[in-house]
Amino acid sequence: MMKQLIWAAVALLLFAGCSGKKYFEPAQTYKAAGAISGHKGKAVYLTRNGMTFDNGTYVSKKGPGQVHLGAGNHYLGENASTILAANGAGTLSLISKKSKKVVRTVHFEAPVVSAAIKNGKVVYLLQDNTSSLPKRS
Repeated sequence: MMKQLIWAAVALLLFAGCSGKKYFEPAQTYKAAGAISGHKGKAVYLTRNGMTFDNGTYVSKKGPGQVHLGAGNHYLGENASTILAANGAGTLSLISKKSKKVVRTVHFEAPVVSAAIKNGKVVYLLQDNTSSLPKRS
């Protein structure tokens, strides 16, 4: 009898504690759809640095991109003067922000998953986990 009374008390405390839980409700919310409006394409590639649309445009952390990446390319990153884009065949393209043209392409045996550029050096990671630090000329 005492055991049943203890179990009933434990169950009562457990359920009483769970029913008093309060959930966070934000005072104000925003719709995410407005953040990428103006792009008439479908998102096809997403990285932590930006999103590429099927029409060759992209959105980065800095906002909508001003350069068309070309057919099949996706946005990987950028610095003050260069945009890095790649395709599924393993080609990494360095695009000048000033001229909006490809200034250099590098071909790899595996697709480029991630890349960054700093002080003229490009760091990349391929799909087969190969990585390197080539010098940009």
